[in-house]
Amino acid sequence: MKQNRSHLKWIVSALILALSFSLTACDESASADKHGSDSVVTKSENNAGQTIEFHNKLLDFLNAACDPLKSVAGKMEDSVEYSERQGNIKPLWQTVFVSHSKNVTDYKGVPPGFFSKEDQTMFNNGIKAVKDSYAELMKIVADMKAYFQAEDYKDDNFKKVHDLSPRVDELINTIYAARGQMLSRSNDLATIAERELLKDDPEAIYLFNMQDILAKAEEQTDCFMDDAFEDIFNGLSDRLDENGELNPKRAEELKMQRLDHAKPIVQKIDELTMEMDAMAEKHKAMDKKALSPALVREYDDFYKDYDTYKGEIRKLRRRLTEIGLVDYDQVERAYKSLITSYNSYVNTSNRQ
Repeated sequence: MKQNRSHLKWIVSALILALSFSLTACDESASADKHGSDSVVTKSENNAGQTIEFHNKLLDFLNAACDPLKSVAGKMEDSVEYSERQGNIKPLWQTVFVSHSKNVTDYKGVPPGFFSKEDQTMFNNGIKAVKDSYAELMKIVADMKAYFQAEDYKDDNFKKVHDLSPRVDELINTIYAARGQMLSRSNDLATIAERELLKDDPEAIYLFNMQDILAKAEEQTDCFMDDAFEDIFNGLSDRLDENGELNPKRAEELKMQRLDHAKPIVQKIDELTMEMDAMAEKHKAMDKKALSPALVREYDDFYKDYDTYKGEIRKLRRRLTEIGLVDYDQVERAYKSLITSYNSYVNTSNRQ
């Protein structure tokens, strides 16, 4: 079974957290379109292996493309603010660090030929959209570094900043949208392929146990990502009105609206917690004789990390039920901790 286990897929967080990007609500999660590739990926071990390899390489490409996006968005926001309020600290575009740029520019991945035409078109178009948007975005970053270093804003009164700001938002949204669509589909196909490859592997059940926990955790984090709970004024949203003005009466009205909206979502969060707890208890009690000592440690660590994740969820839930607000970064960190733990198991398994 060594050959099969070398094809284990990685998992990545699909959460989109920047404030200008679309957020998926708990009861609005959309399943990927089925284009007919599902049955083909399991026709042979070779097809299944190619499917998972494509997914993992696509994941590397998309991670590299998304790596600098938050930094770029933040620097552009700082630049706009600097243009409007002279005297602020000048935006340091030189600190936008692009460490994996070649993983984007040199990527030549194409979907396997046995994928349906619809899937191939979607992946090819998505890859092109990411590469083109990334290339344009990196040119803008280089331009802005030179622009602020030379203080050219003194000549054009920040015209370049205001001209490029909406384009930066558009490019970042394009990359995130393509990423979400492609990863949703590639993960579905890779999961089908992986379960086919590992159906006779005695170690597979432990992998699937963790994947089942992650699937529920993703549902749970989607609940928190409802844009009605966005803390748009960075910790002050429970005291300010929608215009950022100190208006206690209106702030209280807005809070009550959020809390009313949160009631069914909190119920869903609690239901998912109970489901995961029941699953985790069964998973932890399983005999692990089929696993190597290294994988036993990784498996046990995953469920320790799950306990930590639950503590973060309780804090998020508490704030949601008190003031109807959510720290999206905290949601991301909690969910990513589980993904990191799962991927660590996968990497250890692939090395054996």
